[in-house]
Amino acid sequence: SMINPADPPANGVTDDLSFTYDAPIMTALTSAPTQGGVLTITGTSFGPVGTEFISAVTVGTQVCASPTVTVAHTAIQCNMPASTHVNETVTFTIDGQSAGPATLLYSTQAPTLTSVPSIATDAIVAVNLVLGAEANANTTEAGPWLVIIGTNLGFQDDPVVVTVGGYTCASAYVTVADTEI
Repeated sequence: SMINPADPPANGVTDDLSFTYDAPIMTALTSAPTQGGVLTITGTSFGPVGTEFISAVTVGTQVCASPTVTVAHTAIQCNMPASTHVNETVTFTIDGQSAGPATLLYSTQAPTLTSVPSIATDAIVAVNLVLGAEANANTTEAGPWLVIIGTNLGFQDDPVVVTVGGYTCASAYVTVADTEI
């Protein structure tokens, strides 16, 4: 930024003073749930509390709404919309300077299983989830429906891959957004 005195000195010489701020540096990111929530960015050189010097925060191509410096120079919070981001770049600028490092990546919170009923036994079986895989039918080929309850499971009708005891369930998908497969 340039500072120009409004009144030149008596000798007629104007001194232009210039200074710069250190570029903002991200040191950590929190994860929001798949249904959306608060993203907190920590680091240095974020400026004073408020919204005056921060530009839009983006995660991949999605805007994180209402970015605000919440702790002077060290913390920013914004509101993530519903998403299933994995390893996305977070970008923003403070007073015209881009934040770094670009290698710090954002992912939504990982899925958590809270209930997996057994199939034809009273034992809980090992289940492995991979979100976002291709699936296109609503039944398994070999047997009954398996209902999985949890959090951060993805958007309704999203295809997922579910393996049970080494077998992959056919046509698995999210039946209730974020909470049921």
